[in-house]
Amino acid sequence: MEATATKKILSTPTTNKGFTLIEVLIVIGLIALLFASVSLPTKKNYNRKIKTELRKMAVMSRYIHELAKLHHLTYRLVIDLRTGKDSTEPHQYWVEKTSKTVFFKKASNEKKKKKSSRDPDGFEKDPHVMKHPRELPSGLYFESVELASSEKPIKEGIAYIYYLPEGLAQEAVVHIKHKKYDELNWSLAVLPLTGKGKLIPKNISLKELQEQ
Repeated sequence: MEATATKKILSTPTTNKGFTLIEVLIVIGLIALLFASVSLPTKKNYNRKIKTELRKMAVMSRYIHELAKLHHLTYRLVIDLRTGKDSTEPHQYWVEKTSKTVFFKKASNEKKKKKSSRDPDGFEKDPHVMKHPRELPSGLYFESVELASSEKPIKEGIAYIYYLPEGLAQEAVVHIKHKKYDELNWSLAVLPLTGKGKLIPKNISLKELQEQ
């Protein structure tokens, strides 16, 4: 009897079928695609990052324009392009202010100043506006900064955009690109009367904007 029972158990067909090789490969493929979509930034994601950064700069531009009028101070947006596109250090920007009377100046291609050196116009970082310099996300960089007071665009070093207590902002265009996807071009135009930042989804020169 025991032998018969054992034989029946062994010969009973199983109802739990295992995965086939094709099914396993399909599951692995789906997991790989899901992982890639989450971990690897796409061109679309980078484009969104550029737009986000320029929006933040646009808000900052309008804000310090209002602060300059409200407190009767001169502000400036400082953009550090480092050594250009190939810089190993991230590009960054911050805000400075002074109580001295300052007029729009020509482009500054100066290298980063020593911490001990003082600005001749009394400019100092304003921690109430920005506690620390804001760095651009990995892969993004300031391609150039164009100023109405300068004939050539600034592509390395320091660029300043001034905001006067009289309510005027220095007309400028800031260009941001991605190191890998060269076709991703965005521009931020600083309007002189309002300090408002206008986002443009392409690389457009200051001259082209003025002619519109």
